[in-house]
Amino acid sequence: EENESWRRATIDLPPIAAGDVVEVQSITEDLRQGFFGDYFGKRIIFADESPTDAMTFILEAPEGRKLHFHQRNLDLAPSVRRDESAGTLVRTWTLQSLEALRPEPAMPPAEETAGVLDISTFASWEEFGSWYWNLVRRQYELSPGISAKVAELTSGRSDESEKIRAVYDFVTADIRYNAWEFGVHGFKPYNAAAIFERRFGDCKDKATLICAMLGAAGIQARPVLI
Repeated sequence: EENESWRRATIDLPPIAAGDVVEVQSITEDLRQGFFGDYFGKRIIFADESPTDAMTFILEAPEGRKLHFHQRNLDLAPSVRRDESAGTLVRTWTLQSLEALRPEPAMPPAEETAGVLDISTFASWEEFGSWYWNLVRRQYELSPGISAKVAELTSGRSDESEKIRAVYDFVTADIRYNAWEFGVHGFKPYNAAAIFERRFGDCKDKATLICAMLGAAGIQARPVLI
């Protein structure tokens, strides 16, 4: 399935006691293109709510595949070996003697406090932003209804901040939040004209409609990826 990587797996274990050791291994194969094209990305968080003797991540990729690595709260070099028969490089990261995460109320997510390894075929946010804009730019389509509504909302308002406030108030109040994130639309907003007509959308849909309506008012606006 396209969203197979989103699913979580659970494992039932017999009762365990202090001193018992549990070893868990999993394999994920990414061998076909999705709607992201020829993309690979993976985030590994070296942390668990149980004390861990060793956590190992192994990445096997074609030798010529350009990958970019970024670490946070971590300084861990992989061991690298070449698999001549498969034409791949096998990189292995191992972190030993991990203390258990101690959950606290309102604490930051593990990505902020634990060791994180990010792997991507994108070299930078700028490169990803360029790709994403090409995915979404055609969604900023105006319709006669949008243009008429913008003219109504901005009538008699000469100050740019007042026009922005009028458009923002309309989208936040009159466009109901509702997410239909099927397939590519988990990442790609619906068309602005469709969002306006049906009067609902998720966060990226609302951002798209705001940008489109501000554009109709002569105000440049762009979505921001966080």
